[in-house]
This record gives sequence, structure tokens and C-alpha cells, in this order.
Amino acid sequence: MGPTEDAELVPVMDHGIPLGVPLVVATGLQSLLRGFGIEAVVSGYRAEPVLPFRLLVSSAEVERASQVIAEALSGGAAAADEAELAGEAAGDIPPDGMNLGWKGVL
Repeated sequence: MGPTEDAELVPVMDHGIPLGVPLVVATGLQSLLRGFGIEAVVSGYRAEPVLPFRLLVSSAEVERASQVIAEALSGGAAAADEAELAGEAAGDIPPDGMNLGWKGVL
């Protein structure tokens, strides 16, 4: 179920509190979740890209999204490099809206 459907959007949690990260991290995690079939919306303040942004997902996917992010972060830089290479080998392309400035991100 995608976030545009009639579903309650809730923040992805980190140890019981909403995950708050800089914009560049939020969009990276959004792409990660999309790769796992989980649609996420980046929510935050447009004027200050360094303030904490949140990822909102369907309430039905919130636990899975938290697990995916936790596993990705626990793998460190080596796991990130491996995942990037695997994505390139699979022919991944940037999501719609890339390189459109703020309009494509938020």
C-alpha cells in the first residue's frame, strides 16, 4: 500500500521515538525503503534542510520500515557500498523527481 492511498501515515520510529534526520539522510532512507517496496514520504521544514526530517509510512508498514532502516544502518559503510553496487548491477535508475530541486524532494 502506498502513501497516496487511504492509509494512515505514521513516522518511522527509532527506539520508540520518531526518527529525525537531516534531509539528505531522509531522502536516502526514502530510496532504501522504496527498494524494499515500502513507499515513504519525507516530512519536515523546507526552509532549513539541516533540521530533523521525518519519514512517514503506512501504519501497516511502519514496523517493517524500522527493521529495514535498522539493518541498513547496522551494516555500516561497507554494506552501503555493496548495496549500491548491487543496485547498479540490477540497472537501478533514480526515482522520479530527481534533480528537480525542492519540488522533486518534498
